Amino acid sequence: MPVEEILKWTFQIFNQRRSKSATEPRLVSLDEFEQFATQQARNGNAPVKELLRVLREFLPHLAIPQMKASFLIAVAENDDMREPDVKDVLKAEFAKAKLAAEIEVYPAAHGWCPPDTTVYNKDAAEKAWTRMLALFSKALA
Repeated sequence: MPVEEILKWTFQIFNQRRSKSATEPRLVSLDEFEQFATQQARNGNAPVKELLRVLREFLPHLAIPQMKASFLIAVAENDDMREPDVKDVLKAEFAKAKLAAEIEVYPAAHGWCPPDTTVYNKDAAEKAWTRMLALFSKALA
């Protein structure tokens, strides 16, 4: 099955489960989609497992050259431990595309920024929010 068909099918199933109805679109983060697709792969859905492999392997290389923005990528310590090479690949691709990108691993667990989470880290969150506001001020000026 071609990757495009797998992706379309996976998004349809994902949206059906996340929306009140299959016709009600809902914007979701790539993280949410990846969690869903990972669960599908664990349940034995081989095409979705292949899709995740392709996305993880090729997405940064395909998407970054077409982008025209500045970026702040705040990485949680535990996410970096799972895939420590990702930040380096992203840094290299952003540099190759001559795009401004601040990529930093924060000393905090995934989900550290919202104050109502169990892993909230005030110092790391304030730094991340400050960096994001600085990016917005510069990029949207």
